[in-house]
Amino acid sequence: MEGLFKKLLAIAVMIFSNLGLYAQQFSADEIMKKNNRLPEPKDSYSEITLTLTDKNGNKIQRKLKSYAMKTDLGYNSYFNVTAPADIEGMKLLSIAQKGEDDQRMYLPAFGKTRKISSSGKTGKFLGSDIYFYDLEDHDLDDFTYQAIGTESWNGKNYYVIASIPKDSKAPYSKIINYVNPGDYFIYKSETYDKKGQLLKTLVVSKTKIIKNIIIPAEISYTNVKTRHSTLYYLDTIRVDSGISADIFNVKNLEE
Repeated sequence: MEGLFKKLLAIAVMIFSNLGLYAQQFSADEIMKKNNRLPEPKDSYSEITLTLTDKNGNKIQRKLKSYAMKTDLGYNSYFNVTAPADIEGMKLLSIAQKGEDDQRMYLPAFGKTRKISSSGKTGKFLGSDIYFYDLEDHDLDDFTYQAIGTESWNGKNYYVIASIPKDSKAPYSKIINYVNPGDYFIYKSETYDKKGQLLKTLVVSKTKIIKNIIIPAEISYTNVKTRHSTLYYLDTIRVDSGISADIFNVKNLEE
């Protein structure tokens, strides 16, 4: 009799475990939909400082101006480097498209613009720990989602959701996102390489709220393999100020 009870208990546990997995998968999609529905600006202008630190503690800085505008296909973005002098005038334009964004970079030293190819999306933007892929505007449908569970981090509990790219050319096998259940904003991400090994971490340490929009004001990127890190600091931000759509034009790169 005891053996039968144990078998029935094991079956019940298996059934409820499977139901729990189904509920988790459903909640993962819903959580990421709520994240995707967070208020966003129609356009924005910002001034940014990137501080790059190598494994020996040596630091260099880059300063740039950033413009973004929402379109029917996502966000177009434009970056213009203002310092240091040796890379001043470098520009990056991303035009949102269905699928992979069209990215082009202007190199003033050569006086020409080059297109960022699919294989070049793992290139480091200005030598930082930010890939060109990270600067694309990715859609909700570009990933499948799996609920890992909940985890306490930085004194708060978070939903932990795995985002798995559908595009085989994506540089990551998965991205683990820590979603705040209070505002559904992602405050931490871990990216894994194609072999499934942890590659980089991203932590949003400061935010600003403007017009009910949560804006990351300080982000740290750390490559755990090279021990190189990048600190993104938002010096200035303006949202919905009515910037011109003419900024997001290939011709504007070489002007």
